[in-house]
Amino acid sequence: MRGALKEPVSVIVRAYNAERYIEKALYSILKNTYDGLVEVVVCYDLGSKDHTLDIVRKVIAENEHRDNRVIKLIMHEHMTPFRALLNCGFANITGRFVSILDYDNLYSRRHIEKMVRKAIEAQKDFLFVRVYAFDDQALKIIGGTRVPKKPCDVASLIKAKKGNYIDANAMFIDRTCLSIIMDKLKKLNHRLYDIVHEDWLIALLALKYCNCLFNEDSYVFYRLHATNITANYKDYRTVILNDIRHIATLIAYYELERENLTKREVLALEYKIFERLIALSKILVRYIGEKL
Repeated sequence: MRGALKEPVSVIVRAYNAERYIEKALYSILKNTYDGLVEVVVCYDLGSKDHTLDIVRKVIAENEHRDNRVIKLIMHEHMTPFRALLNCGFANITGRFVSILDYDNLYSRRHIEKMVRKAIEAQKDFLFVRVYAFDDQALKIIGGTRVPKKPCDVASLIKAKKGNYIDANAMFIDRTCLSIIMDKLKKLNHRLYDIVHEDWLIALLALKYCNCLFNEDSYVFYRLHATNITANYKDYRTVILNDIRHIATLIAYYELERENLTKREVLALEYKIFERLIALSKILVRYIGEKL
């Protein structure tokens, strides 16, 4: 390692009915090779009905004497993932750099170290990596994120055929950049925005206001399983919800940035919203037709 890196890093883990996977997720953070302080902010949803809390407390007890690892357990009332991230996660971080790991996903072993080094060397305040999906049943990697040639272009992120390519688990954000994004997100008070794809919205704002870099030196793992909120494409209800969330996200971005959008970005937004509305109407017709 070329010189010790000591910048404090905060990792937000949202925990809702997470008993099956959260211990492995937490240890993928705690066992990372980074020598600096890593603060893990666990946002525990009081609506959980399993043993998540017991598992988190067990991990805290097992690591309470470590000098460079701190686990903060924050309990909050039941809310959507976006509100949990904003009101619990972002509100309780102290690190210079901030990242997110969902309870069912995993960091690669040197991920934090590589992200801190790249951020400092490249002087970037918003970085993201490729996400590799792995099948929870077969325990094998089945593909990685397709990142376009211009990964830090707002219009490219809006228009991406496969949807958002900057997953929450892939982000690494400097606090200065994050403060700008947080000020924007706090303006979204309407209930419509409770269901946005928070990672996609954060990424759109970051590409607009921060110095972005796609870091090919690291990666994270995204677990595919039956209870994924966004990845269960065999369930009509999940597909319908994803399309609604997709549209809500684009409307939220437009509401926040309508005075600052380029013509190219406006056209991309109009096209994508129209495309999603058509997709939603088709799936609704199919779903209703099968139920009648």
